[in-house]
Amino acid sequence: GSDKENFHPNMICPKTFLLVNVPTENKNIKYRYVAVADTSVDEDGEIKVTFLRCQRNSPKIFTIEQNDVSYVPCEHVVKILPTPELQKKVRHSFYCFDENMDIFEK
Repeated sequence: GSDKENFHPNMICPKTFLLVNVPTENKNIKYRYVAVADTSVDEDGEIKVTFLRCQRNSPKIFTIEQNDVSYVPCEHVVKILPTPELQKKVRHSFYCFDENMDIFEK
């Protein structure tokens, strides 16, 4: 699609933050999540990622969902994100981006 930024799969390595399209059964609905790569792109063109969830209804602040791990094809990556600032709190670590992320969570 035209909503994608051009990047090379080699630019994705572990700890790279990504904006990922997550297709659904309903073709009219596409979810978009922030994720962090756990691996580089493998020979099948897939990346193991851990998804993040937006916090406090702010599309700038996210926490990592340790159990929400998936393999996503490289073509589902919308763009590579700037690395957010990590703010450690007692129970959670928050990842704070400088700008709102273009997410659509379910």
